[in-house]
Amino acid sequence: MPVVRSTLFRDVRLSENIGVYSVHLKSNLITPGDRQAETAKNIRKREVAIAQLLAYVHDVIGTTMPTVKGVVIGGDFNTNHDQAMFAAERTLDSLVDAGYQNGFEELSLPQRATHPGNHGFPDATFDFIFAKGLTASQPTVTQTDASDHWPVTRNFRLH
Repeated sequence: MPVVRSTLFRDVRLSENIGVYSVHLKSNLITPGDRQAETAKNIRKREVAIAQLLAYVHDVIGTTMPTVKGVVIGGDFNTNHDQAMFAAERTLDSLVDAGYQNGFEELSLPQRATHPGNHGFPDATFDFIFAKGLTASQPTVTQTDASDHWPVTRNFRLH
C-alpha cells in the first residue's frame, strides 16, 4: 500500500537538468478512536513516504538520469518542528540528513507560517521547498485567501 498521498516529478531542462518533485504528505486528520495511535500512524506514513522518495531519488535519478544535477522537493509536508505533536517526527530531518536545505532555518515562525491558525490550531509551517545541488534563495510566503495554505516561492541557480 503506497503511503505517499501524492507525488509529481518533472525533469526541468535548462543548461543542466533539475528534478522537481511536488508532494502532499499524509494529513493530520484523526478519525474517531485512539488519538495518540492515529497521530502516530499519520507521522509514520509521512516518514515512510519521504524515505521512499529519497530512495527513489537516490536509486533511480542518481543512477539512470545522470543529467539531473539538482533536485527540488516541495509541497505540503503536514509537519514542522514547532509543535510538540511533531517533536519525534523525522520527516523533515530525513531530508536534511540527505543533504537538502529548506531555507526557513533562520526565519521566525511569523516569517515562515504557511498555514494560518484556525479552529483552535496555531499558525504553522507545513509547506516547504527543499533543494539539493542548487543555490537557492530564501523562501517567500505570500498571504492570500486563495487556499487554506499560503504559497511558498523560491528561486534557484545551479552551482
